[in-house]
Amino acid sequence: MDDRIVNLRNGGQEDRNLVAVTMIALESLLEDGIKGILAAYDLVGRCKDSSSFMFPKTEEELKNLSLLQSDGLPHDSIRNIVLSSVRGEGMEMSFGNPASR
Repeated sequence: MDDRIVNLRNGGQEDRNLVAVTMIALESLLEDGIKGILAAYDLVGRCKDSSSFMFPKTEEELKNLSLLQSDGLPHDSIRNIVLSSVRGEGMEMSFGNPASR
């Protein structure tokens, strides 16, 4: 197996470096207080449903972190990584290692 590829919890496979950079971006959001935490939850919503509502400032912040593309949607690889890293729902939502065991 190619050691540059990570097998994700959702069955997808992504480049190891992209997984690392995406997780760093998610961690920086979560360290930004309530605003960042809400942005991370909005990102998960957008990854699950491309029509999910998002405030324009939140969308811009996620674009600046390259978590959303210019059209406001996550790239398929970002979607795979985010959805593989999320645990739980709503107030119980957290993020962890997206790699499968």
